[in-house]
Amino acid sequence: MIIGLVGWRSQSQSESLIVSAVLVWMILMAPLSEFHYLLVLLLPMMAMVFVATHALDGATRWLVRATLAVFAVAGLLTMAFVPLQQIGLLCWAMIGLWGVLLTVVVRQARMSGAE
Repeated sequence: MIIGLVGWRSQSQSESLIVSAVLVWMILMAPLSEFHYLLVLLLPMMAMVFVATHALDGATRWLVRATLAVFAVAGLLTMAFVPLQQIGLLCWAMIGLWGVLLTVVVRQARMSGAE
């Protein structure tokens, strides 16, 4: 429902970010997921890299870059330490990724509306 509300108010240029948020949500809501399911996150990651390099405001660029860095570190730590797999570190990182994707869409909609 949140994705629908954000998508309804967004511009057409944010469609890839909305699709990315849906993909992240699909993995989060699966009752069971294997580590290789995270390959689906390539599209959201590439969308975030594009935003990190082409965003107009510095706050959005900083937020996206920090999210990508945290997700990369969480992925590496999860592979290295089994207890982190049991507490779901990568799941928490994906929740953060999902939230940042929606935040970027809202920020882009506000910035395009202010122009």
